[in-house]
Amino acid sequence: MQSQSILSYLFAPIFGTDTGAGIALLYVMIATAMLLVGVVGYKLPQLHPIENMKSE
Repeated sequence: MQSQSILSYLFAPIFGTDTGAGIALLYVMIATAMLLVGVVGYKLPQLHPIENMKSE
């Protein structure tokens, strides 16, 4: 986040350019990706039969 790149120009107003700003950006990106995986997994009809399986 300290370099002068396009990502810095886009995200520096939100996360800043100090120590830890890149990790904060990474954390938000990964959390968003995990949320998308959960939503997509919830919406896939192929995964619905798994809920009805009995554990042995």
